[in-house]
Amino acid sequence: MTWIEKARNIARKLRQEKQKYHAKVLSDNAIFNNFIRTLDIEDLVAFYVWLQIPEFNYSSLAFSLLFDINPCETGSVDIDFNALLPEINEMLQGILVNFEKIDVCAEIDYLSDIIKYILDNIKEEYQEDLIKYRILKGRYDESLYGYSYYDPPAVREFMRKTFIKFFVERTNYHTIKNDLEDTAKQLNLNLEVAKYIFNRISQVINTQSQVFILGYGILGYSYLAEFKPTINYCKYDEGQYGECYYAPNRLSDLLDNGYAVSRFVNYDIDIQEFGLTSLDQVQKGFILGVTPLGYGYLLPRETIYKLVERKLSEIFTILGSPDVVRFIDEKSRRFINRLKYTAFAFANYQKPEERRDYRKSMRADQWMNLQLLRYMIENIVDPIIRKYESNPVKIRMYKSATLNLISGKAKRHTWGLEGVKALSEEEFKEWWLNHWSSYGLNKNVLLEIYEAIKPWLPQIRSLKLDLGRKVQEIRRRAAQLLK
Repeated sequence: MTWIEKARNIARKLRQEKQKYHAKVLSDNAIFNNFIRTLDIEDLVAFYVWLQIPEFNYSSLAFSLLFDINPCETGSVDIDFNALLPEINEMLQGILVNFEKIDVCAEIDYLSDIIKYILDNIKEEYQEDLIKYRILKGRYDESLYGYSYYDPPAVREFMRKTFIKFFVERTNYHTIKNDLEDTAKQLNLNLEVAKYIFNRISQVINTQSQVFILGYGILGYSYLAEFKPTINYCKYDEGQYGECYYAPNRLSDLLDNGYAVSRFVNYDIDIQEFGLTSLDQVQKGFILGVTPLGYGYLLPRETIYKLVERKLSEIFTILGSPDVVRFIDEKSRRFINRLKYTAFAFANYQKPEERRDYRKSMRADQWMNLQLLRYMIENIVDPIIRKYESNPVKIRMYKSATLNLISGKAKRHTWGLEGVKALSEEEFKEWWLNHWSSYGLNKNVLLEIYEAIKPWLPQIRSLKLDLGRKVQEIRRRAAQLLK
């Protein structure tokens, strides 16, 4: 087959895929069908929202206190949007819905200041110690030797967001562990820190299902915890005098001398058990045999979170959940409410005639150009891969690795990728080689692929970003001119 015939086949295939993409995502029928589908799956989506948003926000808040990172800097906490209807001039340019980022850091001041976070959410008797003994980020001419930590920007970016994204995207604990290890080695990060991060996020995630905690557990999903007493209570006709205690008269006395049991998958991919009496112990408590020294606090049995007075009426006042718990609850509800706009967001920036005919759609052209760029990259590396590999699955993996080489530093939606983007090109190359070789790909073949793509890497990444935002920028500028 000549190169002209190959080019014709690719063009024919792209046109067919473009038509299918338009029919499934961008057309008026697609908008209607996808809208109905979002209504059908709303309950299922809500279930996963209540699973994931509290999990990763509470994990982020734990890292805030332990690594002296303001809550808003962790990435998970400050991601929130409002969906707004377009103005007339925007509708004329095919803008169906606007998404406005909520500046939660400006609205809730303690999210941008770790000291204020402690003062507003932690009980007064614990505030002084938490402020005094937290691990401080080193600052030139300010910090004392031995009382702070120093790290390059890439390490901080990985700690803030990317490690948490590993748990969102990866399918199993083995993969997460391998990625954490590869990253720690590449950044010369203390492996104990990687282990701590793995264990802490795993604890927070697994506790949600195993222990019902108000403000965190989910009705119908979270179990009432297994309870273990710390005092050896006597059973009828068993136990010797002086070796056990008689059962208390009140249930509260029993609960005051015991703990809930939770289990999690630890860094060694074993199931490990620990005891807790409140959520903050899961987030930042020191657990013997699990938490490295210096990366957890010895916490009391009762919660250290400050319960806030809530007025039910002019007469009745109750103690309600802490402000930060209410913030995460409201954030989850806003996410569920935005679901109904999904179909319109997928088909955004299209005028009526573009939604009717795929040949007139700038969005469909944009998608086809991105696909053409993808095919071009894959065709460059295809001869290299086939010199060493005939297995179709492995060939596809090598091509996915090549696309990751481009997109790792060239994504418009960057949450969780800040750590990767903060790496120098040489650091990113080493990280990329280690990451994909851990999936069973040959490092020498990956290196040959990298050298083949390297001359065009900056241009390809820049082109990908430009193509991805082109239609949005054109329509936004045109809408401004119509004002």
